[in-house]
Amino acid sequence: MKKLLFLITISLLSVFLLFSVSDVAVAACTPKAPNVSVGAYLPEAELEDTKTYNIRIKNTEGGDCPDRTYYLTGNMKGGESGWEISFDPNNLTLSQKITGTSIMSVTSPEDAVRGESYFIEVTVTQGSWVVEEEVEYKVIDCNFSSPKPTVTIDPSFHTGGIGIEKQYNVEVTNNYNCDYTFEAPWVTANVWIDGGEPEQVWPISFTPSSLFLPSGEKDNFIVSTTPPAGTADGSYEVKMIVRSKGATADYIVGIVPTKTCAQLNGTCCPGGKICTSGKITGASDCTECCSNVANCKTPDTKTCAQLNGTCCPGGKICTSGKITGASDCTECCSNIANCKTKETSSVVGIGFENPLKYDDFGELVDGIVDFIFNIAIVIVPLAIVIGAFFLLISGGDPEKIKTGKSIILYSLIGLVIVLFAKGLIAMIEDILKVEIGG
Repeated sequence: MKKLLFLITISLLSVFLLFSVSDVAVAACTPKAPNVSVGAYLPEAELEDTKTYNIRIKNTEGGDCPDRTYYLTGNMKGGESGWEISFDPNNLTLSQKITGTSIMSVTSPEDAVRGESYFIEVTVTQGSWVVEEEVEYKVIDCNFSSPKPTVTIDPSFHTGGIGIEKQYNVEVTNNYNCDYTFEAPWVTANVWIDGGEPEQVWPISFTPSSLFLPSGEKDNFIVSTTPPAGTADGSYEVKMIVRSKGATADYIVGIVPTKTCAQLNGTCCPGGKICTSGKITGASDCTECCSNVANCKTPDTKTCAQLNGTCCPGGKICTSGKITGASDCTECCSNIANCKTKETSSVVGIGFENPLKYDDFGELVDGIVDFIFNIAIVIVPLAIVIGAFFLLISGGDPEKIKTGKSIILYSLIGLVIVLFAKGLIAMIEDILKVEIGG
């Protein structure tokens, strides 16, 4: 009874608090300039390439301010002509405290100067507010269209196992018309599985992290990788890509490098035939490598009758005298009398002790309701206090007021449901003149 009175008192106080803040004044709108920031996707761009930037705009206003629409424009700071500047989208409508992103695309003209940096002025306007940001577009001083660098890797394969690091020499020749530093993100290394997706769990690295090469010169990266625990046996492809030119080698895990059947002094059996004797294992070009082609024969495939047996009827198994290798049935038996229905064990009653402390379903229901009721005693007051806290710190912010009211309201609804469940059991007992809870 004390628990019930406590919850009712808390509920009444909550109702009073819920409606007492209904007329809290919402803060008036104070116009503010947006926050604008710019980020580039690519570190460099070729002549007539399109470079993209993230233009992030945040509506910094609060209170009773309406949604704002921000318009984006861009111009070359030096007044250069021939540049293409566009935004997707070219305007953003944002609610209070919300951030939106527009993608600015900038394409340089063919007469832009290599090695020069150009600057774009990004202007964001909203009403009387004007915010400007400056971004850089640098035209690379190399002609990357042709010819590409030459990339080779040595050795062509390594063999090893889990936890064993192997290294590959990757030679890069700078064929560009300028000196250039080869580095990330234009230099990458990955381990692939059979030309599919990269095997992300393989640790792989290359040293040095960057390679400066004068035009026409060459030097090496050292690529290191180690098969992690759980790697299955097989051949994995180590690939290094240098400015879209790649070179690959293999890391063979748990498999000895193989030779062709001819290199092993054998002959591949023709399709469908197997080597009945003198089989040579490890050939890379065929599964049936035979020391003597005369031993390449078609595998025997006979019916159960040809093997002097009888197929057991459906559902029956051969309990003794089973003949293997029949092509027409799985249960080929030398004696049909031995084809018997598979035995199934008879059902034996097994008793076990009730692991619950309740002797009947009614007691279980009552116990569950009591448990939920006790939990509600703790959770409901705590939730109401949290809702009241939101109301007290709202400062007129409609979102915080709405959150506080929702917490209190749903807490009261939950309490009513728990009380109803508790009372429902008593009502059923009274109507039916039974005792559900024991």
